[in-house]
Amino acid sequence: MNNESEILAKLDQIARLQLENQAIMKESQLIQKQAFELQQKAVDNQLRAVQNQLSNGRLYRISLVILIVLILTAAHFLSTL
Repeated sequence: MNNESEILAKLDQIARLQLENQAIMKESQLIQKQAFELQQKAVDNQLRAVQNQLSNGRLYRISLVILIVLILTAAHFLSTL
């Protein structure tokens, strides 16, 4: 009898541990999914930062060209006076 109750207690303990393990695995999967989503957001943010830097560089070059054209136009105008 004692042996049987010990076996039942061990089986009950195993069943509880399996349930705990399943809960932990589900939580782990959720955390992994959240980590993956955060990594995707970080990559997206880095890509946006690079795109912004490229855009700012283009704007700087365009502004510089416009400034040079204005200076040359002013110089030409002043030379005709």
